[in-house]
Amino acid sequence: MDGYGGDQIRAAERPHLDAGEPLMQRAADGLARIVGDLLDDPAVRPGDGPGSVLLLVGSGDNGGDALFAGARLAAAGRHVAVLRVGSRVHEAGLAAALDAGARLLDDPAGPEAAVTDAALDADLVLDAILGIGVRGLRPSAPRP
Repeated sequence: MDGYGGDQIRAAERPHLDAGEPLMQRAADGLARIVGDLLDDPAVRPGDGPGSVLLLVGSGDNGGDALFAGARLAAAGRHVAVLRVGSRVHEAGLAAALDAGARLLDDPAGPEAAVTDAALDADLVLDAILGIGVRGLRPSAPRP
């Protein structure tokens, strides 16, 4: 599979960030538009109503992108649930999502208890757990 490494993405973004371009907001706008289109497509989601989205949000800017997209979706009347799965969260993105009407899922038993019900209720699940800053992924069990 072809792709770009984190260093390549950072190098491509640098001139835009240095120029003050709001790249996270652009990413959120595009993501919200695509998700909205999917929720409105009867071939994808044949039901009535605004549709629902579950955001699985990690610690980095990828999580921030999803949270700002979630804010736009919630402001447009979509049902948005947020599950934090990282050690921290993009605070401004979370505040925007909650202010727009998104619901924060916190289960004292841990994310596993909350995610099953939320995922079953969602029309669409957005994985914003990992981004270009991820390092050191390895299998949890030895492979044969």
